[in-house]
Amino acid sequence: MKTDKILNINITAIVQAKDSHGGEVNNAYQQLKNSVEPAFLTELLAYTNGNKTHAARIAGIDRGTLAIKLKQHGIKEVQA
Repeated sequence: MKTDKILNINITAIVQAKDSHGGEVNNAYQQLKNSVEPAFLTELLAYTNGNKTHAARIAGIDRGTLAIKLKQHGIKEVQA
């Protein structure tokens, strides 16, 4: 398997992030997921040539959940 992209995510910065009042954030997992999920979904759709049913099956989610996630991240179509 060839890896041609590496996600550049500073996990330490997400974990140690502070809110506007200097307190710890309480949504680090959500921030991490929002950093990774768009790239994952885009790659998954490219792998399945845009076949959302197949992509959902590989991801282990139903097609409706996939559609919601694509909309949340503004992912419309993926060029294979």
